[in-house]
Amino acid sequence: MLKVIKRVLRLSGDLSKRIYASFVFSFIDSIMAMFPVGAVFYTLTKIQNNKAFAGNDWLVIFGILIISLVVRMVFKYLVYSFQSTAGFEFVSRERITLGDKLRNVGMGFFHERNMGDITTTVTTETRFVKGILFSKIQFQNHYMNESVLFRV
Repeated sequence: MLKVIKRVLRLSGDLSKRIYASFVFSFIDSIMAMFPVGAVFYTLTKIQNNKAFAGNDWLVIFGILIISLVVRMVFKYLVYSFQSTAGFEFVSRERITLGDKLRNVGMGFFHERNMGDITTTVTTETRFVKGILFSKIQFQNHYMNESVLFRV
């Protein structure tokens, strides 16, 4: 899977900066995903030590949950916006390249086949590539982030 990510980053050219930025934002999002686990750990530690909860303890727990939720929302938005815009521009650039190559194909090819079928196939396949490829990149990025955080 890392080979696929490296190849996409190489093919994306100047758009790779956006994809790298989405990786960074996704990593921060994964860190924030662990904060509620810390709040649960804090709560269980208090219960195990037979200590009473003060009003300040509930504010700390509630604050951790709310802050992590808000920060995750912001960074998840940034991940999706950077990754989807890069994916859209990448696929649109590849469609234009494919169209330029199809211009050089002999006219007999187009007479033997229906033009609508060619257009439908190109459009459907590039949409499929964009959807599958960037969802796989996002899944792999999330998996790497979680593995790093759980090892720490």
